Amino acid sequence: MAFLQQTTVDKVAASGPGLAFIAYPKAVSLMPGAPVWSVLFFLMVILLGLDSQFVGVEGVVTAIVDQFPNYLRKGYRKEIFIGFVCFLSYLVGLTMVTEGGMYVFQLFDYYSGSRIILFVAFFECVGIAWIYGIRRFYDNLEMMMGYRINPFMAICWTVLSPIFCMTIFVMSAINYAELDYRRPDSTYVYPQWAVGIGWTMAGFSAIWIPLTAIFKLFYYSRDRPLAEVARRMLTPCGLRPHQFRPQDVGQPSLVEYWTEKDLRTLEGRQAVPKSKEVPMQNIDQKPDLTFNGSSQGQQNPTFSDERGATFTKL
Repeated sequence: MAFLQQTTVDKVAASGPGLAFIAYPKAVSLMPGAPVWSVLFFLMVILLGLDSQFVGVEGVVTAIVDQFPNYLRKGYRKEIFIGFVCFLSYLVGLTMVTEGGMYVFQLFDYYSGSRIILFVAFFECVGIAWIYGIRRFYDNLEMMMGYRINPFMAICWTVLSPIFCMTIFVMSAINYAELDYRRPDSTYVYPQWAVGIGWTMAGFSAIWIPLTAIFKLFYYSRDRPLAEVARRMLTPCGLRPHQFRPQDVGQPSLVEYWTEKDLRTLEGRQAVPKSKEVPMQNIDQKPDLTFNGSSQGQQNPTFSDERGATFTKL
């Protein structure tokens, strides 16, 4: 393409949306058997878009439905809610296919679709591996699947993934430059109000992590020691009985601080009972090798009162 246009490669294959929708289709059209490659290329683009849509919608829907299960898990309410989220996403995406839609797309992509995801992913890894507990997470996976996964995944979730996410996030923050859009004839520099909208979108998805922690810390420490509340905040609460492990017996959590108002806001979810009420559960990690693929759950670890827990180590 650069040879035909008598120019350099960097001017032909610029990064951004033009690379996928202008440069690649043009390159495919110059290949032998161009119609076949064109069909395969755009089929790949369609499947990639559908896959991204599933992840985006489920990420929003699952979080909200799990927060309000007593309202959204009745009848067809969840399906209606999914339809509402898809319609809202459609309206937002509709602005990106207008005459000035590329400017809107660049704003969304630059601020809310790249750097901030690494920031959120870092806290997700920390929350699961270090606060919820990697051994507890391994135990839960074993309860569901019937066998213990490779311990190397624990190294990834506790060390490699958080370091990887935070390193790239810090490097991108150091190399940050305000957004511009390089058009063929000129470069458009976004005004400050547009940059402000971009940072607002980026901060809106991340600011709730520290704000929620700070709110809960001061909410529960109104008449209690701050250090004790902070320690209890690091212990999972709101788990269901099948998620209890033998070593969970006696662990204090925020459940003992919940008031009637707190319980009403958690309507429809079963909270962890007080420490003395946690049932003693012994678990056998050996799967049922006669599992025939039915939905009876024979392959999962079973609870027993005769054998001790055998799956508390990685």
